[in-house]
Amino acid sequence: MNVHIKPASVDDAFASLGMRAELLERYQSFMDQVFNGDVANPRHMELCRLRIAYIHGCLAEIDAESPAPLNSAEKQALSIGDFTTLSEEDRVVLAIAEQWPYNQHGVTDADVDALKAAVGDAASVALMTAIAFFDVRCRWAIAFSVTPTSDN
Repeated sequence: MNVHIKPASVDDAFASLGMRAELLERYQSFMDQVFNGDVANPRHMELCRLRIAYIHGCLAEIDAESPAPLNSAEKQALSIGDFTTLSEEDRVVLAIAEQWPYNQHGVTDADVDALKAAVGDAASVALMTAIAFFDVRCRWAIAFSVTPTSDN
């Protein structure tokens, strides 16, 4: 007998993999910290999260509630990859997120140096780590056929 479980959210997809509880707890703690503004700008995190979701076409992430909501013009810019209306700092942050899903090895030292110059060392590390997690969340949501719900 085959039993197929369709997770209701990306977090449920993570949990359904049988991940060790302490690793899931650490992951959730990290994500809470990066969105609370102590290490990096929550706006930058949300820009990256949404851009990666749009690149993947990941509706579960696109429709997810955000701790750092963006306006409709910003979301439109992210959906089409046109960042001209965003600040220079936002564009520097998005330069890495833009490459990550399909060309993470194309992120250059110059890209990272520009990111560090724009947001500082600690925020750069937090952003790049979060970008990798955002990419994985989208891939898992797609792989597990997670669909957006009001609880996502």
